[in-house]
Amino acid sequence: MISLNSDMHFEGIHTWFEQQAACTPDAPAVVSGNVQYSYRELNCQANQLARYLLKLGVRPETLVGICIERSPMMVVALLAILKAGGAYIPIDPDYPRELVALMIEDSQSPIVITQQHYASNLPVGNATVVCLDKDGPAISEESSDNLNLTLGARNLAYVIYTSGSTGRPKGVLIEHQSLINFVRAAGQNYQFTRDDRVLQFASVSFDISVEEIFVTLTHGATLVLRSQEMIRSAAKFLSLCQDWKISVIDLPTAFWHKICAELPDLQFPEFLRLVVIGGERAVPHWLEIWKQHSPAHVRLVNTYGPTEATVVTTTCDLAGPNPATAGQSRILPIGKPIENVQTHILTSDLEPVTSGMIGELYIAGAGLARGYLNRPDLTAIKYIQKSFGDAGIIRLYKTGDRARYRKDGHLEFLGRIDSQEKIRGFRVELNEIETVLERHSAVRQSIVLAREDLPGNKRLVAYVVPNAATLPPNLSYQSRLVPLLRSYLQEKLPSYMVPTSFVLLSNLPLSANGKVNRRALPAPTADRPVLESDYVAPRTPLESELVNLWSTVLGIAEIGVNDNFFELGGDSLQTMEIVADVEKTYSVDIQLKDFLRIPSIAGLAVLIKQVLADEKMPDEYMSLQQMYAEVQLSDSIQPQSTNPAEPRTKSDIFLTGGTGFLGKFLLCELLRQTHSNIYCLVRGQSASEAQQKLHTAIAAYFTETNQYYSRIIPVVGNLMQPMLGLSESQFQALADSVGSIYHCGAQVNLLYPYTALKSANVKGTHEVLKLASMGLPKKVHHVSTLDVFESLAGAQVRIFHEEDDIAQGTGIFSGYAQSKWIAEQMVSQAAERGLPVSIYRPGMITGHSQRGDSNTRDIFCRFIKTLIQLKKAPDIALKIDMTPVDYVSQTIARLSLQPESAGSKFHIVNPRSILLDQVVRELASHGYDIQTVPAPKWFQALHAEPNDFQALAAFITDATEEDQMKCLELWLGGNYVFDCANTNKGLASQGITCPPADQQLLRTCLKHLIQTGFLPTYTQPMAFLDGLAG
Repeated sequence: MISLNSDMHFEGIHTWFEQQAACTPDAPAVVSGNVQYSYRELNCQANQLARYLLKLGVRPETLVGICIERSPMMVVALLAILKAGGAYIPIDPDYPRELVALMIEDSQSPIVITQQHYASNLPVGNATVVCLDKDGPAISEESSDNLNLTLGARNLAYVIYTSGSTGRPKGVLIEHQSLINFVRAAGQNYQFTRDDRVLQFASVSFDISVEEIFVTLTHGATLVLRSQEMIRSAAKFLSLCQDWKISVIDLPTAFWHKICAELPDLQFPEFLRLVVIGGERAVPHWLEIWKQHSPAHVRLVNTYGPTEATVVTTTCDLAGPNPATAGQSRILPIGKPIENVQTHILTSDLEPVTSGMIGELYIAGAGLARGYLNRPDLTAIKYIQKSFGDAGIIRLYKTGDRARYRKDGHLEFLGRIDSQEKIRGFRVELNEIETVLERHSAVRQSIVLAREDLPGNKRLVAYVVPNAATLPPNLSYQSRLVPLLRSYLQEKLPSYMVPTSFVLLSNLPLSANGKVNRRALPAPTADRPVLESDYVAPRTPLESELVNLWSTVLGIAEIGVNDNFFELGGDSLQTMEIVADVEKTYSVDIQLKDFLRIPSIAGLAVLIKQVLADEKMPDEYMSLQQMYAEVQLSDSIQPQSTNPAEPRTKSDIFLTGGTGFLGKFLLCELLRQTHSNIYCLVRGQSASEAQQKLHTAIAAYFTETNQYYSRIIPVVGNLMQPMLGLSESQFQALADSVGSIYHCGAQVNLLYPYTALKSANVKGTHEVLKLASMGLPKKVHHVSTLDVFESLAGAQVRIFHEEDDIAQGTGIFSGYAQSKWIAEQMVSQAAERGLPVSIYRPGMITGHSQRGDSNTRDIFCRFIKTLIQLKKAPDIALKIDMTPVDYVSQTIARLSLQPESAGSKFHIVNPRSILLDQVVRELASHGYDIQTVPAPKWFQALHAEPNDFQALAAFITDATEEDQMKCLELWLGGNYVFDCANTNKGLASQGITCPPADQQLLRTCLKHLIQTGFLPTYTQPMAFLDGLAG
């Protein structure tokens, strides 16, 4: 740890950090996932950004907004602002636009630091916007040396906005001297060392982040940034704390309560030594549970402190080696003041109370803020001067909190005097919510209370008297006002300030003196609140079980399967409880982000089924640069001969994916069109099991398979493993045995992220290319996909040629498309090194044109089933590609056997697509009642109603980056034109043509899907089936 001077000689907090960076330059400073910054790297990047800010005019007292997601760059930006002499204003990216506009307008911040994906939606006014990603190259040109600027102790360090009773947030001005005093005191109290790994839990707009970030970085410890997934459940939280070797965590008291509630079933992280809680009153019951299950050496420190007094004013050890003794009351103490801070409990006449008496808590000392930004009136009210005899006149902060001293000197917090409350650790002015509510023309009067009808479950309840005269037309307040007001508040207030319940009253109850009788306000009933969505009862046993679970957590008797969890009053902590209960009950691992996409009973039921079926939600967008970084072809892949026309001594074939849908048909075509033995890579425990899988696969589709069995040679392996799961000698023997490779194997799942598909689709391709380069070069026939053009589709390209460079556009959203793009680029690199390769890009592969055999897991079949389930089709001019699997397999086999195909790319797609209208009419002719509705209504139903596409709903309705074409249209493919010149040339005079995508082809596929039970039986007999029966 650096030397923290015991006197009040001023050094800025950034100077302490610079001294620490000089002491331990290579030590890890910030960790986020797989990204790690050393102290040297963090300091250098902060210096470069600070110099960039200086050029933009940042000086002492300059207020700089920062709106950045939790990341190492967030920490860089905070340090840079301080190094440049400015003061930072944290802006939570999740805040409503109107609230952000108020903060920027009030602060008159001339500069806002953000990221490109937030910049377009930030109401910055005349402020200069610095995008760390876009402006990165310019910033990196600045010197990385320390700036050594001189700052005064009274200069501003940061401004944090808190709730305000007037309906406008108020900015609290914290000076460097206050920050320095707090960091020194906290470091000493918490005994930080270089070995500590401290979790960064709080939002940067919440002042506990000051404790997490600056105490850590001035003591040589490591700051570990939490992920959103970390807080999905208490079990997940503690599990990741164990994985990340966390030793110090700082939590809102409400979150700690949730952990305590599950402690008997949880495992404590072995490195954990300190837990700091604060934000609201701790419940004694949970402390008893904590003491029963936590290791004796783990300190539990209860803290208290308003933002106006710099983070923490008092601390008290509740558990651990030296806990405070239990008092006579059942109130847990908030402790004693930190160094250079004093507390006073005064009467309404500002006189000290006698010992044990209750009064208002006032704070004095080095932690006091300068006051409120642009609010001298409020500053004068809250910060007062008081004479204390020989001590002279002292500046005090009026907290508005009721408190008393215990006999041992510890403070007890007894609640608020005014209308301010703490909700889940956030300070909330109830008057502010009321003020915003009453600005709505439909509200005549409102009262907002923080009710705790169940111990430890404090929630906001709004009591509203509607203004019937100004209600919008056709708006019955009994049915529509509550959703309207909830939506209105969500646009103007942070989520934690939106009431969970609304109670509509004809009048507010009054006391005898004519004031509102708050005690007479009724508790919210357990009835289902008024929502925009109609009530839909549970339809399956799973949905009924989930309704019971939600009812227990939310205290609501009746819940519809389409009701939004948060509109029912659920909050982030109750989300944790729901996720934890679901994971325990159904033995599934639920991703919080997936639940948040569809926060309803129906959505959760589908999600549980998806997880049980081992399917996942889609991953994040990848730019071309990110994908290029994944294209890593080993230098050892160098063919010994670069002449593709050189005679081969081996004619046998190696096939991957032979048991997949396309692979089965391709295997049979190769058996028919060649005399070669075909080595097939198959997962299995033995060669006999693998052989049985292959025989079963082709026997299900063909009748003349017996004559081919002897030429099928199973290779027990795994596409996802090095050397395809073979030993070195087996891999070499295979390379010596075959003369060509058909790489048809891949993991196809539009829900999976790239990371889940990388092993099979990218690493597997790498091993195939490695095999092809061993010994005499083998011709590689790589089966790719038209999805590799997703980036170009986003750039508004509508016609794709076979020789087009796929490395155009900006990037790709789908994990599957990302993996196939990277694999194809790897194949192209191998071709540049001389390996003979051909690339085949099939379109939407659908059922067999004569038999109708279909892959019921593909997009086409699931889309058809979804239309039937929803009884709705979107009114869009959608063209659907139907390329029969028999045509695709015949084409690949025929083209691959032509020597001139080497080095070419082939599109295999039906030249004639079918219209969605035709599909709907055909389904109607089968007796399915399907109504065409406006696209927005259909997409809404896709999210809300159970269907085969529901897990994909959020992804389907995402637009590609530079285009509004829905992903659904991109996947179904018919709205794009894929040039097939090479394919057509290769098939000329070969007798292979693609059956048109017409009524006959669709009927053939539908018949198979109905007969196999994939689609429900049609509701009335159809005469045309007689014609198909033969």
